[in-house]
Amino acid sequence: MNIEKTLQQAIIHHRAGQLQDAERLYRAILKAQPNHPDANHNLGLLAVGASQPATGLPHFKLALEANPMQGQYWLSYIDALIQSGQNDIARQVLAQGLKRGLQGKAVESLTTRLEGNYALLNMIEEINNASPLYKPTNIWQPLTLLHLERLKKHGIANFKLTLNEHYSQWAVVTIEDELRSNISNLNKDNHIVIEAAQLESPQHFGDKNKGDLYTSYVWQQYRYLQSKDTLGLLPLLSESLVGNPIRIRQGNRYISQDIALAYLDFLSIVTGLSKKLLDLPVTIAEIGAGYGCLASIFGTLSKACYWIIDIPPTLYVSQSYIQALFPTDAIFKFRSFSSLGEVEAELSKARFAFFTPNQIEMLADKSIDIFVNVDSFAEMTIPQVENYMAHARRICNQAIYLRNYDERSVSRYEGKSYPMPKKSLYHPGPLWDCIFDQDFALTPRQFQALYRHI
Repeated sequence: MNIEKTLQQAIIHHRAGQLQDAERLYRAILKAQPNHPDANHNLGLLAVGASQPATGLPHFKLALEANPMQGQYWLSYIDALIQSGQNDIARQVLAQGLKRGLQGKAVESLTTRLEGNYALLNMIEEINNASPLYKPTNIWQPLTLLHLERLKKHGIANFKLTLNEHYSQWAVVTIEDELRSNISNLNKDNHIVIEAAQLESPQHFGDKNKGDLYTSYVWQQYRYLQSKDTLGLLPLLSESLVGNPIRIRQGNRYISQDIALAYLDFLSIVTGLSKKLLDLPVTIAEIGAGYGCLASIFGTLSKACYWIIDIPPTLYVSQSYIQALFPTDAIFKFRSFSSLGEVEAELSKARFAFFTPNQIEMLADKSIDIFVNVDSFAEMTIPQVENYMAHARRICNQAIYLRNYDERSVSRYEGKSYPMPKKSLYHPGPLWDCIFDQDFALTPRQFQALYRHI
């Protein structure tokens, strides 16, 4: 056998997507030369491409041992270790590679992934050791596993496509007649004219009609918001490309369902309390913040500090997102601590902070100005909601904003129905004046309420 010619033919098959032929030739080479570096490496790549990274590890290891001067072998081996969940070994191999001069953007990317994996594992360990009051409910237990699998497969760089349908971009998978009729009714007497929107990423939708329908729906949301935007700040916001979102362009910016919903929350809070809020260093704490869209809006348009309290992997996603959007701001990243005194000095200097739900018990009384919950209370048990509301009253000194589904709705997931709590459960009590309690315009059967501490 001419090893070199056989290898070149195998590579041709590999690049052409003729994977069985490529595998057959790689194995033929290894039968003759078991330690052949290129054949081992490429056979490992085939395994990774088939979503079997652990199967590729022995081949990557042999390739690296045969030729440690080949940087790509190091990168492929470390990547497969990370995909296989063997983070400790991946870190050891990366350290060895760095000593041998391994460098470049790909190395920096692997380092970031490893750091992120350790952060996520620490969050998971923290919540696993917490009281049942702080653990995912029956609705979120399967979603948590699904999101972990999607992060593993597609990475954090694509979360707006892979995870966001369970955060605030749900209309992508449920564009129903009710949603379309609701937004049409809102705009029935709206004479505001705004620039047309264009879908730049139709590949995100298997059906062109669905893509066009979704684009029209988001555009209608912005048209409604433009008519209600007494602050005049909506034009300053553009959907960030971090996370690889659906790209809907309107003029020189991108628009999104996420920003539309979160901006109406922002608008409701600021106008309900005071426009002066934008210039004050208030501290806002949000439980169940999704990937941090509302936090990013407050971070962009105000001087607020923002604390996010959430379960993993959602907390990991929001921490990564906010860090990418605000790289120069001080960020208190999640870590385990047994008392507030251990971290209070660092926390006091941070603009953004991240906690698992059980850590709310250690936050100081009256340490925040505004408490926020959007959507997630409706997915919790009654004891969990009661517990969080008790903490909200304890740690908050100014206002509580809630947007949730109430008893008019039923959550359905995997064929099971989960009744929503009654709205009365959300009222913070006699020491809080209700500024407003009304239907949330952009989402049928949702209410929004704002309470001020007396």
